[in-house]
Amino acid sequence: MPFLLVGIGVDDMFVMCNAIDQVPLTKTHGERIYMALGHSGPAITITSLTNALAFAFGGTTSLEALKSFCLFACVCIVMLYLLVNTLFLSVVVWDTRRVEKKNKECCGACCCKEDSFICCGGYFLSKMQRDFTQVPQSQAATDKAKAVYEKSDAATRASLSASTTEQLLARFFAPAVLSTPGRIVFTIIYVAWTCLSIYGATQIRIHFDI
Repeated sequence: MPFLLVGIGVDDMFVMCNAIDQVPLTKTHGERIYMALGHSGPAITITSLTNALAFAFGGTTSLEALKSFCLFACVCIVMLYLLVNTLFLSVVVWDTRRVEKKNKECCGACCCKEDSFICCGGYFLSKMQRDFTQVPQSQAATDKAKAVYEKSDAATRASLSASTTEQLLARFFAPAVLSTPGRIVFTIIYVAWTCLSIYGATQIRIHFDI
């Protein structure tokens, strides 16, 4: 149960924080939270609702151990949804307000600045974050970014203003998956995994003595 709740809760947190990161930093913290929850709120609600309903239906079984587990999981997921949208959201609002005021983490300690060595000199900042925090960029890095932008297609250009992780996915991972060799490799992996799963299912032995 703890592993299940951590997985669902962290996923909701990622969805919410990513939606906030997509909103321009020039807007107020209230507008950013409002616009972000307009996108992430339905997604979090639907996933939490489907998970809770799945365990609620599982609670109708006659096996007492499985029934207790499913009902307990259903209640935990509902409480987790409320926790993410109250306590965690309050902390996110607090941090968004800090970003709006351009205050640094840890009372402005040098190690917490965007261009510190701990933050890799601001390498992983998106263009939007770099412009807002006014973190300088070397001329070589600027020229490289400009060259990549000019060679990219429309879809990749849209991702270049996002974070470095999203840029890597758009520039390298997605083209590799959509290429002919990539499709062949992933098809082979999918078929092999399916065969392995079928074989594993045939090896299951049911032994339940109530």
